[in-house]
Amino acid sequence: MSYDFDFGLFNIDEFVHEGEDGRPDDFPLLPLRDTVVFPHMVAPLAVGRDRSIKAVEAAMGGDHRMVVVAQRDPDVQEPELDDLHPVGVEMVVGRILRMPDGRTNILGQGRRRVRVVGLSQTQPYMRIQVEPLHESAQVTLGTEALMRAVLSLFEKVVQLSHSLPEDAYVAAMNLSEPGPLADLIASLLDLGFDVRQEVLEILEPTARLQRLSVLLANELDVLELEYTCLLYTSPSP
Repeated sequence: MSYDFDFGLFNIDEFVHEGEDGRPDDFPLLPLRDTVVFPHMVAPLAVGRDRSIKAVEAAMGGDHRMVVVAQRDPDVQEPELDDLHPVGVEMVVGRILRMPDGRTNILGQGRRRVRVVGLSQTQPYMRIQVEPLHESAQVTLGTEALMRAVLSLFEKVVQLSHSLPEDAYVAAMNLSEPGPLADLIASLLDLGFDVRQEVLEILEPTARLQRLSVLLANELDVLELEYTCLLYTSPSP
């Protein structure tokens, strides 16, 4: 059985003022073992645990929203509050698909960062209380210069990478705000789990871009070294 939802019909600003009255928002929770989801990014996720499947079904039976938070230890089967990282993402679930082998896959889109406040329910599925984490979209001259520098590094990485399509750079260059730009690039780079969570927890967009510039420079050094080695080891014509 599958359920579909058209992301194009969803207004991501519809709930922008929720959580601003001093009360935490309350959502079904999907704990993630080894995945970090970023705001605005579309992410396929495999769901296997019973409580997680029930949480997804609860979201689909409501307004399609839930919160995804990475676990500190992916081996914990029944995570509690202390097993979760402090920052996650509010997500809109667009599709749930039952597989013949019993697995459940979902397709969702991240909306915004949230800070974990507490659990409001543990059975039959987990519900979590969160506070939205708002970020500035202001672009100063310094921020614009940093965005250009990050875009330049990302363009070079895309050119040398075997896994990143050229469309990735096109998508990045069409973003006008620092936060979404940093999140897009972070979601596309082959970063380790801990580094992805670190970037997610950097709330200030300029600081996030600065961290991405270091990660991109390191990735570019590796790709350039691989390219140089390939030139030296390739047989002469």
